[in-house]
Amino acid sequence: MKSSGFLSLISDGRFWRFCLVGGFCVFLNISILYVLVYCLGFNYLVAAALGFFVLNAFSYCINKSFSFGISGGFVFFEFVRYFLVMAISLGLNLILMWVLVSAGVGVLAASLILSVGLAALNFSAHNIF
Repeated sequence: MKSSGFLSLISDGRFWRFCLVGGFCVFLNISILYVLVYCLGFNYLVAAALGFFVLNAFSYCINKSFSFGISGGFVFFEFVRYFLVMAISLGLNLILMWVLVSAGVGVLAASLILSVGLAALNFSAHNIF
C-alpha cells in the first residue's frame, strides 16, 4: 500500500514535476515583470497581478496533466478551485512583495524570493484541495 503523505508525493515525482512547471512559470513571470515594470513603466504590484492572470491559465493546464497526472478535459469546478488557491497565493505574494520592495529589495529579486518561498505552500494547497 502506498503512503499518501507528503513524502510519497515527493517520491512519486509529482512535487518535482510541479517544481519544474513552477520554475518555467517563474522565468516567464520574471520576464513579464521586467517588461511591464522596466520597459513599459507599470507599477510593480499591478505588473505582478497581471502576470498572475496571464500565467495561471497556462500553469493550470500543465500542472493538471503533467504534475498531477489528471486526465480529461477542462472542468470548470477544478479551474475555479485552482484559481481560488492561487488567488490566496497572489494576495500573500502582493503583500510580501510590497514589504520586501519597501525594505529595499529589488522587484525582480523579491518576486524570485517569493516564488521559491510560496512553492511548497502552493503545492500542498493544490494537493489537498
